[in-house]
Amino acid sequence: MARSGAERCSGLRGSERAERLFTLLRDVNKAFHDLARTAWHEHALARPAAIVMREVDHHPGTTVSGLSRITGLAKSNVSKAVEALVEKGFVEKRSDPKDQRLIRLYATDEAKAHFHRMLDEVRRRVSAVISGLSDEELDSTIASLEALKKAVQDGSPE
Repeated sequence: MARSGAERCSGLRGSERAERLFTLLRDVNKAFHDLARTAWHEHALARPAAIVMREVDHHPGTTVSGLSRITGLAKSNVSKAVEALVEKGFVEKRSDPKDQRLIRLYATDEAKAHFHRMLDEVRRRVSAVISGLSDEELDSTIASLEALKKAVQDGSPE
């Protein structure tokens, strides 16, 4: 009889368990990114542009430097993504009224509609993938990931 994932991991100790968790999180993260990447390409957005678009939508008035901090992308990659989004008419640049040296970024109405259609497509794809899991499995996974996120945040050096 096949053993469950929990049974297979219960025999692991310390660093082996941490390595298994790290590997699983990396693999799941990659799989979710692959699902999203397909939707991004169908909507003619490269990954950095999609990431930047999401953050401009969530943080109107942010700057290129702010986006670099939020996303973890290099400032040069953020700048390229912003320029591509400006060319598509998805992002608007405005001078900061209090400091003319700063350029603030805003999603256009067209971008918001386009971006939300793309997000809906990603959500549909993720929903299809997880539809084979029971409500109990999903609830348990969500609770476990929330606990893990809190543990990482509480234990990470500032």
